[in-house]
Amino acid sequence: MSTLLTTLAALLAAALAALLARLRAAAVLLLLLVLHAVLVTHLPAALLSRLLLAAALASLRLFLLLLARLRLARLRLTRLLLLSHC
Repeated sequence: MSTLLTTLAALLAAALAALLARLRAAAVLLLLLVLHAVLVTHLPAALLSRLLLAAALASLRLFLLLLARLRLARLRLTRLLLLSHC
């Protein structure tokens, strides 16, 4: 049973690492798109500030989503460990 839990913990860690990599890539892509819009089209300051605000909010949403998924995964692992000891 111990090796099963170790295997499950390793699989969970790998899945969380993959999720983090995907979210980080999405945030970087969004910031690159905003930078491209600034450099190519020379947007006015008001529109630029709105785009930067939107990018910051999107990055924050991705970060909060990651935190929520990590917390849920940790709760599931804790529940699994508690059930295995009963």
